[in-house]
Amino acid sequence: HGQVQGLAQRGLGPVGQLLHGQVVGSTRDLSATYYNPGGLSLGEDPDFLLSVQAFKRQNVTTTPLEGGEFLNVSDTEWGTFPGFVAFAFPESWLGERTRLAFSLLTRQESNQRINQRFAGDEPITGGRFGLETLYDQRMQETWGGLTLSRRIGKRWGLGATFYGVYRSQRNRWEQNLQLAVPSGQGLAALVINDFDYGHWRVLGKVGLAWEGDALRLGATVTTPGAGLFG
Repeated sequence: HGQVQGLAQRGLGPVGQLLHGQVVGSTRDLSATYYNPGGLSLGEDPDFLLSVQAFKRQNVTTTPLEGGEFLNVSDTEWGTFPGFVAFAFPESWLGERTRLAFSLLTRQESNQRINQRFAGDEPITGGRFGLETLYDQRMQETWGGLTLSRRIGKRWGLGATFYGVYRSQRNRWEQNLQLAVPSGQGLAALVINDFDYGHWRVLGKVGLAWEGDALRLGATVTTPGAGLFG
């Protein structure tokens, strides 16, 4: 039995980070490619956005089902999240009312590793034993998308982002037991349960944004993902 705790999904872009992603109605910079594509056309000519200063704290805890010290461990890690990068294509391509942009972001990432060792005397045979356990997981999901956003009148913006998504994950669960007795005999056992995979899918986001004098509103719909191959 294991329990994994980590930081919730962080915001993208400087404003999204400060407001923890609660910007569906207000975002107007290039992070709108993710939060609300409709808001991109209402912004002030964004050209490029690079965001890498996001930090995480991750705690991994395992608790045995029957109690005891075996695999009763905890590990805390501090680190940085990969960034979010986006750029807009020249306005001359589609006119001043229409914006075209590309964005690349790491939507999910998790790196976990727990290692526990035991060594001691075996009371029945008088030998020595060693036991090692290992849990290792690496997971990453990257989104790349093309956004088209159109200003409608002075106050409305309608847009959509088409994403291609790649997810990779590797898990390894390992146990290693060694026993040596005074007669010179010994025992060694190794158990491994390992898998890794990669998967491609596509999905879309559609957004509508409204710009008032003192109020901004927005709504988005995210489609289900359609698996391609993996």
